[in-house]
Amino acid sequence: MQAMKNAVVGTALAGLLAGMSGCIIVSTHRDGERLSREEAECVPALAPGETLPSVESRHAESFAKLRPGMSVDEFKAAFPSAVFVKQQQVDGEPVDAYRVSINERLRYRSSRYAFTHSDSKWFYFRPSGLVYWGASNQWKNVK
Repeated sequence: MQAMKNAVVGTALAGLLAGMSGCIIVSTHRDGERLSREEAECVPALAPGETLPSVESRHAESFAKLRPGMSVDEFKAAFPSAVFVKQQQVDGEPVDAYRVSINERLRYRSSRYAFTHSDSKWFYFRPSGLVYWGASNQWKNVK
């Protein structure tokens, strides 16, 4: 189910980017598929030594707004793409988790093979506000 959601989000983002640049991208569900020369021109290429994009790099302005205790509404204003993941009891108190993700189709340098890169961070909220952010399912770190 998560893979399907990631594929849908990735396809939507690729379509949005392609529409803005005038490119047409043929999306597939398989990574490592060879692209035509025209398709490869529309997929961003990573230079040697360049790091993969991260949630932090793609949402740097939003991360700069994070602060302990911020409300869910303030968080959602900073991260409109955030998705509620689940609620869990931690030390007898409800904690809500939200996820912010990126899912991008990329290729290396002059390669005509595309791959999908994904990254996500979870944000944990007690009734008092934001208490922690990091990897998925890090309930033990919620203080």
